[in-house]
Amino acid sequence: MTARNDRLDEEPGMDGSYAIALDEGMAAIDSLHRFMEAAGDRMGWSERTRLQLTLACEELLTNIASYGYPDGGDPRIRLSVTPVAGGARLVLEDNAAAFDPLVQADPDLTQDLDSCPIGGLGVYFVKRLMDELDYERLPSGNRLTMIKYD
Repeated sequence: MTARNDRLDEEPGMDGSYAIALDEGMAAIDSLHRFMEAAGDRMGWSERTRLQLTLACEELLTNIASYGYPDGGDPRIRLSVTPVAGGARLVLEDNAAAFDPLVQADPDLTQDLDSCPIGGLGVYFVKRLMDELDYERLPSGNRLTMIKYD
């Protein structure tokens, strides 16, 4: 099922998945939050899992919207959430510039806060919050698959 905005009132896809188009980028953050809340209710996630998945998706959406379209363009961003044994699989697809978050170096967390360069913490958090991550560059854009066990 594809949810436009934040609705989850239709039947799920054949695999139990729910999806949302987030083409508005940063303007879709509220819709993302409502979607994740509804998906968590339907899939029975713990509050901790719901918060971790929402934080990861918010960070990734922010990065896509902020850096993925340096020359402009017509953003196409889609998030699907599918139940898996003991957790959830999230697939985030976009038509943005190529970006593999898995090859990004982790930030140096030994520096004091004033000395740390801006950026890099969000991807680090996503890597730490998810149990499995897989990145693919497709002809149509990026696909990041994330699995989180409850």
